[in-house]
Amino acid sequence: MSKMIDKIRVFKRMKLMMIKIAEKQDSIIEKQISIAEKQDSIIEKQISIAEKQDANLKDQQKHFDELSIHVQHVSKNNDKYNEEYHRQIDFLYRDVMVALRGMSDHWSEKADLYTDYPIAFDSNDTMYPHGTVRDNTRCPRFIKKCEKIFNKDCDLRFLDLGCSGGGIVLDALLRGHYGLGLEGCDISERQQRAEWRLIPDHLKTCDISRPFNITIHDSKETMLFDVITAWEVLEHIPEERLETLFKNISDHLDKNGMFVASIANCPDIDSETGINWHVTMHEKKWWENKFESFGFKVCEEPFDVEDYARGLYNPHNCYEEKPVSGYEDNEENFHIVVTKK
Repeated sequence: MSKMIDKIRVFKRMKLMMIKIAEKQDSIIEKQISIAEKQDSIIEKQISIAEKQDANLKDQQKHFDELSIHVQHVSKNNDKYNEEYHRQIDFLYRDVMVALRGMSDHWSEKADLYTDYPIAFDSNDTMYPHGTVRDNTRCPRFIKKCEKIFNKDCDLRFLDLGCSGGGIVLDALLRGHYGLGLEGCDISERQQRAEWRLIPDHLKTCDISRPFNITIHDSKETMLFDVITAWEVLEHIPEERLETLFKNISDHLDKNGMFVASIANCPDIDSETGINWHVTMHEKKWWENKFESFGFKVCEEPFDVEDYARGLYNPHNCYEEKPVSGYEDNEENFHIVVTKK
């Protein structure tokens, strides 16, 4: 009987112990729940702070975007101002030159042009004027280098094919030479832009891919030139008309003269109309073979890259410094110099 009582007592003690353990576990769980609730509260606060920071960042980004647009607008206005400012200076410069032109007979030699094609009517450059209405290449350095090659400080004759604004012709005249420019599109003449107002007797329009003849004024004698140039022009001429162009060059090139050209072997496409102004694209070797097949001799280029007026690197102004390296002839842009055989 006593053993039975002892067992009951032990059982009661164990039951009490288990109850106490369960109570402690409940207390621990309650504490863990309380900690978890506090952690949830901290996380919610952190989320709230993050949301506020994100909103601040969005506000800052919006402010930055507005500021960026404002800066672009100011920059664009400055560009327009600078462009207009230089345009006015350029126009004033020609006013002065026109006035001086009337006081001097320095550019007295004249030429007569005979052609049945006064304008390149079917050319993309006439139907959709692009470079012809924008460019006015100037390069006194090229003229100076030609003087060195021919060992003459004056009285050379220059013919620039595809002359656009006529800048190269003006450079020749200013150094005491004779210069004449031919342009297939008449838009520069009609607008009297660039040098067309200043030297009208030295700039004429005609389709250079059609037969033409330049004679000494009031004479039937064909005028021969020491230097004939075509800067970024040959790729604009349809391949089937190159023979006529080469004959025109040969007919007007002095026996000791040279033809100098920069050529692009890459498309020039108008994004709006899809027009490609470069209709004849070939590598340099193809052009060399083409010239030789029409009686010319390809010679080693006597010019440095920096001497050329166009090609590879074309600064907006002739007084801008050109890179001294990294602009050698490549597959897309190159120069060619030929003489008569």
